[in-house]
Formats: sequence, structure tokens, C-alpha cells
Amino acid sequence: MHSFSNKEISEILSEYTDLMKIMGENKYRIRAYDNASRIVSDRSIDIEKLAKEDRLEEIKGIGQGIAKTIKDIFIDGYCQPLDELKKELPPGFEDLLNIPGLGPKTAQKFLDELDIKNIEELKKALKNQEIRKLKGMGTKTEKNLLEALLDYEDYVSYINLNKALSTSESLIKEIKEKSDQILEIETAGSIRRKKIKIGDIDILMAVKDKKEHSLLKVIRSLDLIEDILLKGDTKISARTTEGLQVDFRIVNSQEYPAALLYFTGSKYHNVKLRQIANKLGYKLNEYGLFDEDKRLNTASETEIYKLLDLKYIEPEIREDQGEIEAARQDKLPDLINLKDIKGDFHLHSNYSDGALTIEEMIKAALERGYHSLAITDHSQSLKIANGLSEDRVKKQWLEIEELREKYPDFLILKGIEVNIKKDGSLDYGNNLLKGFDVVIGSVHDNFNLSRQAMTNRIIKAIENEYIDIIGHPTGRMLGQRKPYNLDFSKIIEAAKKNNVLLEINASPARFDLNDKMARDTLDSNVKLIINTDAHHSEQYAYMRYGIYIARRAWAEKEDIVNTSSQKEIKKLFGVK
Repeated sequence: MHSFSNKEISEILSEYTDLMKIMGENKYRIRAYDNASRIVSDRSIDIEKLAKEDRLEEIKGIGQGIAKTIKDIFIDGYCQPLDELKKELPPGFEDLLNIPGLGPKTAQKFLDELDIKNIEELKKALKNQEIRKLKGMGTKTEKNLLEALLDYEDYVSYINLNKALSTSESLIKEIKEKSDQILEIETAGSIRRKKIKIGDIDILMAVKDKKEHSLLKVIRSLDLIEDILLKGDTKISARTTEGLQVDFRIVNSQEYPAALLYFTGSKYHNVKLRQIANKLGYKLNEYGLFDEDKRLNTASETEIYKLLDLKYIEPEIREDQGEIEAARQDKLPDLINLKDIKGDFHLHSNYSDGALTIEEMIKAALERGYHSLAITDHSQSLKIANGLSEDRVKKQWLEIEELREKYPDFLILKGIEVNIKKDGSLDYGNNLLKGFDVVIGSVHDNFNLSRQAMTNRIIKAIENEYIDIIGHPTGRMLGQRKPYNLDFSKIIEAAKKNNVLLEINASPARFDLNDKMARDTLDSNVKLIINTDAHHSEQYAYMRYGIYIARRAWAEKEDIVNTSSQKEIKKLFGVK
């Protein structure tokens, strides 16, 4: 059987419900699946175990038909009725449902009344101002929909770093397995600089002979490659099965260091390097560093930088933002590494919307070499995430006390992700908040406040004496929700004044803070904390994305709280 979390099963059932609404299926069937989607989102139900044991019908609200659907998902790895419904939709219609704020009812209305079947037809209707003519719509709806569509198109025109990295790493692994011609191979471009949004994938390969190789045959045979777009001796472009473009560049071993430098970029960093080379009487391009017509023998990027009288510059900061000047003066930062991280301080257990028990999350953290963890489930007003009532908080505290005795050398902190209300007050009173070791304040609703109102809202939370961290500070969800409007400089100022940490949320759905905001925070002498917001122990792996953001922000080990010793963590959060 395949493995799915409660959340994943819930999302599949919810999507099936949405499509049934569009197809006009029986309203009682729709209601039953809609209800089932909410039921299985409860993390206290071990949906996978019950499916394996044929006991799904023991759950109140799950009948025979829905039980079979859920079990079939675990067996097949997908929902067959959902796939069948998708086949009945007009081509491209499903993409409409991915636009933030455009729900199934609205999509159905557009289909029925304006024959809008895909994004291109929606764009045309918006351009011709046809949406505002529909009953219940108007100019404001039209404006909001246009903004959401533009945001969505901007999002899908790029590849998220996590997807780009996963794809490039899989391609490189398979190439190494299938070819003995490769001397060196590495991902270049924006991926190597660890930018959050990637245009396409660049993979650089060194071979013995650029004209005598069979890499086209190898690339064509890769599992992830759908078709070849361009084929040549030094460049092969291909499209993956998911529609991503990959440019494979082929050089010899003498060219490789300069080619890696050139194709990593950024463009502006490269321009500065060429200018420096010219002043020194050299010529630098993608083929090498030349003294007149003679290519200098350079075995690595480090040697090229050295010949330019510069210290080696890490790829993440090659953005022409002061790194070349710092390299010249030997003032480059000693960038943080993943191995420096010793704990995670924002994660969820099955007390709220996480998939695993607290102990399971602890065991997985120990396997990663961590010495500290904060359990930070959601607070009471976030009903959709099974937020904790005060009674359930105290029940969790008792369990944590027991686990502290069981794992005496591991620091387990009683935490909470408390909702910041619209007026800036917190979801619990101070009498309860003072019992936590770590309090994260996060915004989960009312995202469309004015700039001043949202800024004041977060500052008021920061000023609460029990707040330790502001979680996902700008609230963005990539491809779903823009950052809310706020004066971030004032947030930094308030955080500094009140000794509150700002979070780099490493979840690929967020990547929040971004690298610029993270650097602004560090430049103001405010420390950062990198958290994964993990809802499953597998998501601890997201930490590497937070590290990439921190490195692009020029962060060193001492800038990030997670690198601290247990003793320092206890002192920071006031734990005895």
C-alpha cells in the first residue's frame, strides 16, 4: 500500500468534492464527501492504519462507499473517481481551479454563462470586462480576479527552488549511473545560487572530448526526459515529463572551471569579474581565463578568483551586492551550513494538524543530530488546524513532562504557534502564555488589512512580553497568496526593541522571510531563527532551504539561533 497523511487524503477528497460540484453530481453525495474530507483531517485518527485493517467504517461519518474510495487511494496511489471526473472536464479547465480565490462554484458559473474553459479564455473575458456583467460579480471582483491571475501566471512561469533542485539532482544521479564519459557534473545557474524562483535548469558537464560523446543518447534515455528540444555537441536542451526545460552544457575539463563560474552567474557578478580581469590584462569568458591568447591553467573556480586577487566567493552571494568588494578586502562572511543546525523550533504534532506524535517527532530530530526541539501546535481559534483548547494544552504539557524524563539529554520545549488576532491581541491570555517555553506569534487570517493596520497588528503582538518569535512574518503562500502589506522596517525595529526573533520559514510553500528581508534583519543586528514548520518528520529536510535563504542573506553561524548550544537556548527562552 502507498503512504498518505491525513492531510493528503483530506485534500484529495476535497478536490473530488469540488469537481463533483462542477459536474452537478448528487448534492447528498457531495455533502458526504465534503464532510468526510473534514473528518479525516483530524490527526487523532490514524487513517492509514484503519485503511490497512479495513476499519474505516468505524469512523463516524465514513460510509461504505467513501471507505472504499479511501482504501483504493492507499492501494492505487491515486483516486480513480477523481481522475475519471478530470477526464470529463474541458482541456485546461482544471488550471482555473488553481487560481487563488477562484472556487469551483465561480469556475462553474464562468463555464455555464460565459463558456470560459481555460485560463486564456478567462484572460480574454477579463480584458473585455465580461466578468463584471455576471450576477453577483462587479468591478471589484473583476479587479481582484485579474490580480490573482497575474500572480498565478508569475508563479507558474518559474520553478520553485525545491522542485528545481529535486529535478536536477535526480537527473545528475541518473546520468552518472548511465554514462562513464562524465568527468565532472554540477547544476549551475540560479539553482546553484539557490534563488527561490528558477526560470529553467542548467546542468554543466565536463567530458574528455566535446565532439566524441554519446550524451544525447544518454539524456534521451533519462526517466524524467520527455523530449529533446535542441541537440548539439556543446548544448542539448530537453523538456522533462513535467514540462521543465533543462539545458545540458558540455565542455572539456580545461574549460570546466570557467564555464561553471560563467553559467552560475549572476550576470552582474560576471560583468564585474570580467572588468577586473581586463584591468589585470586578462580576458575572462566561459572558456577560461586568458593571458592574451593563452588559457591559464586553472583547476577550479577558487584559482580563477585567486588570479583576480579575490577570495573565493560562495555561489549564493554572487549577486553584485558588495561581495566582490568584500572579497577584495578579505571581509567575506563565513556562511552558515546545514551541519551547524542543532534544533527546530516551529513544528506541529498530531495534537493539532501534524501527522505524527510528539515522541515520533523527537526520535526523528535525534536522528538528525539535533539536541533541541520546540513543540508548537496551533492555538484554539484555528479550528481548521485542530487548534488546542486550554485543556488540551495542559494535557500536552503533561505528555511533554513525561517525555523529558524519557529523553533527559534532549531539550523538549513547550511551545505554541499562537494566532495574532486582527487587533494584534493573542489567541490566549497571558496567564496561559506564561506557561510556555516558546511562543510563536503568527497571522492566519484577515490578510487584507491596510499597510498601517497590518504593521500595527504585528507590532502589538511583538510587544507582548511572552512573544519569542514572529512566524512566517509576511504571510505569503507561493502561488496562492501574496505577502500582506506591511512596513517591514518597522517590524525589524520593534523586534529589536523587544528582543523578539524573526523567522525564516523554510517550508517550500512559504520561503518566508525572503533573502532580502533576512539580510535587512541581520543588518539591523536582529537575530534570525530558521524553522521548518514541519507537519511530519520528513519535512525536517526543509531545513536546507532555510539555510539557502540565510546564506543568500550573508548569515553566519552566530546569526542564527538554531546553531546555539542547549545552555544558550535555555537562556534565550528563559528555561530553567
